[in-house]
Amino acid sequence: QSQKSHQKMAEKNAEVTSVVFKASHADEMRRFTVPDLNMATLRAACIARFLLGREHPLTPDAVRIQYKDDEGDLVDMGTDEELAVAVSMAGSSPVRITVTVTPPPGLGGDKEGKKEGKDTEAHRLEKEERKRHKEEEKRQKEEEKAERRRAKQAAKDAEKEETQSLIQQALLAAAVPTPP
Repeated sequence: QSQKSHQKMAEKNAEVTSVVFKASHADEMRRFTVPDLNMATLRAACIARFLLGREHPLTPDAVRIQYKDDEGDLVDMGTDEELAVAVSMAGSSPVRITVTVTPPPGLGGDKEGKKEGKDTEAHRLEKEERKRHKEEEKRQKEEEKAERRRAKQAAKDAEKEETQSLIQQALLAAAVPTPP
């Protein structure tokens, strides 16, 4: 059902001739309008806005464009239909996209490739930090749980000792003869 509604929205937006995009690449953010709603025009606009491909020519496959769907996932856009779905999801808001560049083979040392490598490294480090934080929270919860168990056991032991003490006092009181 969701697929059909996206297709209907895509068909409706296919009539739109000019769309506003908010695009991010590396540490830059650009806002621009694309006059014709198709992937070739969008890709060309991204290359022009971010000055991509200055050091070497880019193939269409080298420019990756993604959008966040309604579930928060980054989804690749490669076809006009996928672009129309992204536009329909944005509604009247600008379409937010992420642009990444894969350098041609043998040119892994270019500036854009290094920037993406840093982004990937930063992402990996961030992920590791989140994992460490999660493990620390889990360890703290386990310690708190163990402490509650110890406190509960100590309370049971104290209650048991008090009960035994009262029983002993009662037995002693019963064993001591009372004066006539």
